Amino acid sequence: MKMKGFKKKEMVWRRQEVLAMARKVFTKKGFHHSTMDDIAAAIGISKGAVYLYFPSKEKLFMDIIEQGLRGRTEMLKEIVNKNTDCLSKIKEYISQAFVYMENNRDLVQMFMMVERDLVCSDLHQKLHGQAIKEMERSIEYLTAIIRQGVKERLLKDIDPENIALGLSGIIQMFIMRAMFQKMTKSLEKEKSFILEAFLEGVKA
Repeated sequence: MKMKGFKKKEMVWRRQEVLAMARKVFTKKGFHHSTMDDIAAAIGISKGAVYLYFPSKEKLFMDIIEQGLRGRTEMLKEIVNKNTDCLSKIKEYISQAFVYMENNRDLVQMFMMVERDLVCSDLHQKLHGQAIKEMERSIEYLTAIIRQGVKERLLKDIDPENIALGLSGIIQMFIMRAMFQKMTKSLEKEKSFILEAFLEGVKA
C-alpha cells in the first residue's frame, strides 16, 4: 500500500513537472513551434514518458491554461471565505489579482497565442469555454463579497452582480493594457487608483 501511495505521489509530481516545463517551452517557442520532443528534452525524459501524462500537445497546452485560470478563481474563493468585512476583501482581491497576473504573465502570453494563431480551431473554442466558465465562477464569488457589503451597509444597495462585473472589468482593462505594452509596465502602482475610483462610486 505504501508503495502504491508513493508511486501515486511520484506521478502527481512528475505531471506537475511536465506542466511547468511545457509552460516555459510554449512561452519561449510558441504553440506551433513547440513539440513534445522539445518538452521531453527540457525535462530530461523520453517523449513516451510525456505521453503517459498527456495524450497530445493540445491537451498539455489546455491543461496549463486551465490550471492558471483555476488558480485565480481559487484565490478569490479563499478571500470570500475569510472572516473580514467586504472592504477588506475588495482591497485584498484587487491586490491579489494584480500580484497573480504579475506572477503569471507567461499564461497571458500563451492565451494570446491562441487568439493570434488558433482562431476557429477546436482548441480555441475549448479554451474560450474554460475561460468563460472560470470567469462566471469569479463573478459569482465577487458578487458574494458585494452582497456582504450591502448587508453591512458599507456599499450602496444596487445590483451586486453589476458591481462585481464593473470591478472585474476595471481590473481586466488595466491588466490588458500592461500586457499589450510589451509586459514592461508594473501593475503594482495601479492598485490604489482602482480601489479609490471604484469605491468612490459604490460606497454607501
